Amino acid sequence: MTTESVDPRDFLEFLVRSLVGNPDAVELAEIDKDKRTVYELGVHPDDLSALVGQGGQVAAALRTVLDACSYKQRRRTELVILDEPSEGVLDHGAEEA
Repeated sequence: MTTESVDPRDFLEFLVRSLVGNPDAVELAEIDKDKRTVYELGVHPDDLSALVGQGGQVAAALRTVLDACSYKQRRRTELVILDEPSEGVLDHGAEEA
């Protein structure tokens, strides 16, 4: 059994690209704040409902998996799913990351 930790950003991006119909439209920004990392996620508008899921179940599952990946690094994570990718994912994510 291996004890290597998985990079939460890479794993989240892999999961999201696997779930959506337009994987090339996935935009992910990582913003570090103290002991917390905020991931802002933007997808194609047609994929938003699939990513959120019925009653938010898919989004909740993504947040749970993200927390589990970050556990070994002792970092808290937050996943923010944007309504539109143009809300600033790449604008301020590149500055602070």
